[in-house]
Amino acid sequence: MKRIRSRWIATVLCAVLLAAMFTPFETARAEGQLPVELTAPTGVSVEWMKGEDSANTCKVTFGKSEALTAWLAKDDATKKEALTKLGYKTCKIFAQIDWALDDPTEWKYTSVWDSDTGKSGADSEHPNEFVLGEWAYVNVEVTGNEKDTAMILRYMGNPAGMRGTAWNDGYNGTYSKGWGSVIRTSQYSVATENGKVQAKIDFSKHTLFVRVRFGMALTKDGDDKTVTYAFSDWSTLGVCGKDADKVEYRLAEIFGAPQISDLQYLGKENTHGPFVSVKVTVPETITEAAKSITEKGGFVQVASEGRVVGDEDWTQLSNGDTVSETTELKWDISALSKPRAPIGPGSEIELRCTYYVYVSGMEFDSPESEVLTFKIEEADVTPTPVPSENATPTPRPTPIPSWKLSGKNPDEKKTCELCGMCPVQPLGVCLFVWMGGFVALIILISVIKYLITRAGTKKKKKPRDRK
Repeated sequence: MKRIRSRWIATVLCAVLLAAMFTPFETARAEGQLPVELTAPTGVSVEWMKGEDSANTCKVTFGKSEALTAWLAKDDATKKEALTKLGYKTCKIFAQIDWALDDPTEWKYTSVWDSDTGKSGADSEHPNEFVLGEWAYVNVEVTGNEKDTAMILRYMGNPAGMRGTAWNDGYNGTYSKGWGSVIRTSQYSVATENGKVQAKIDFSKHTLFVRVRFGMALTKDGDDKTVTYAFSDWSTLGVCGKDADKVEYRLAEIFGAPQISDLQYLGKENTHGPFVSVKVTVPETITEAAKSITEKGGFVQVASEGRVVGDEDWTQLSNGDTVSETTELKWDISALSKPRAPIGPGSEIELRCTYYVYVSGMEFDSPESEVLTFKIEEADVTPTPVPSENATPTPRPTPIPSWKLSGKNPDEKKTCELCGMCPVQPLGVCLFVWMGGFVALIILISVIKYLITRAGTKKKKKPRDRK
């Protein structure tokens, strides 16, 4: 069974990037440094316009968080005041749209997109939108509306034309690529429509995948030459065309990275654990999808991984649970403890979550959530555990709990597993076995005693009288 890994919608981190036009820039993702938090676009959808605008033009629609919508809707004076308090002079927020055809791993993104070095040319009809060649928008202007739209895959040009058309590299500048470099010959045909020769994609035979992320460009007060960039995670997928109705692609449209918060350290409970709890905020779209999946015999689970800060590998944590709405989940982190480095006061722990979906015999993992970090400050506490009336066992294999290794499970059976009647006896041996052994011992002692007595009563031979 093939597991769909969604690494192509994982977080795109800003790193050391190319400098352009001798303008240095730096990246920032730390919460609290930005005037508004950047979260991945929501409700991304893509629709082929059936020949309107150009043969292959598709309309992309995407939404944004309430916080981002509210910020964009503020007047300039209010924005300027907020930016000044943070030490910034300007703030430009934009969206970047990426696409892949047939294979949802063949994205067009490169590190060039992480800065304005991607400005290879401007679309005359959309002066605020910077185009990387004619095949993908890098910076798309966003508004204070709940949703925005943009068009992609426009004006492919003539594949047989000479250099200087949209089909060839360099049409829009040094960094641009033409259609001939980003699409395979098997993915289009050459057609003549309205007297124009052009490449055409048959969406009944091909599938288009789209993802979107928000970006922010900031300049500091008194330093216009240094630009600080920040980016959200990539969105869930928008899909249209041949395979748009496949279960795995529909899941990828719905299940983005879990939204987790309020990480709390609970300590041990009745010698088990230690435990941590996390709030999982489940959007309405996922709630509805989870209900539908449950009705089909599947389930949606929030799985968690943890590690000690400094470790390279992540460890799957036990006690994951199914989820259909916003809830607080608890995980045992004892699996992170190592013989030479047990976790305890002073340990720093990192935790992240994913949605794990099982439906119609297929498994699906969402992208990972943000990483939450906490430090164990005090000795373990032992709160009174609250039993769950509707506990759902995890269907995934989980690490062996520490109590199983130590044999100290307080919930083990209190009756003998052999006869099912007597209480558990010393050394775990059945009462009837002990009784049988005791009777056998008495019989053995009796036999030995009888043999000794009999031997002592035998008459000794009398010596012969001497004459």
